[in-house]
Amino acid sequence: MQQRFSTRNISVRDFEEWKDRGELSLSPKFQRREVWNPKAKSYLIDTILRGKPIPKLYMRQEVNPASRRTTREIVDGQQRLNTVLSFVKDGFKISKTHNKDYGGKYFSSIGEDAQRAVLQYEFVVDLLQDMPDNEVYDTFARINTYS
Repeated sequence: MQQRFSTRNISVRDFEEWKDRGELSLSPKFQRREVWNPKAKSYLIDTILRGKPIPKLYMRQEVNPASRRTTREIVDGQQRLNTVLSFVKDGFKISKTHNKDYGGKYFSSIGEDAQRAVLQYEFVVDLLQDMPDNEVYDTFARINTYS
């Protein structure tokens, strides 16, 4: 049986650029709405600032030969990615409970070294190339069953 995905490392900055260019969908129809509370968001950012691993993302990527545009759709991991992309746009502060050095600060005030660490942080991503909807739905269901 043929493997239907490949694994890549993709930086926060790459995701930010794709979102700004309209090439990234964070809320496909099968995803739930954003549910993470401020505590969970802060904890994720602290994890990234400490350089620790987080669970991988799943992303469908499709290339349109006619328009030469690549579109990307987050299949699993949108809570994590939404959180990081919100933080780099000063969407929330890090909690002092999670990080004494950066607690109470937005991205814009954590200093260049910490900003660079966040922007360069790489998510492990399983890339689903040109996978049809029915297979994406099946993959999503399998990822989220019994976990």
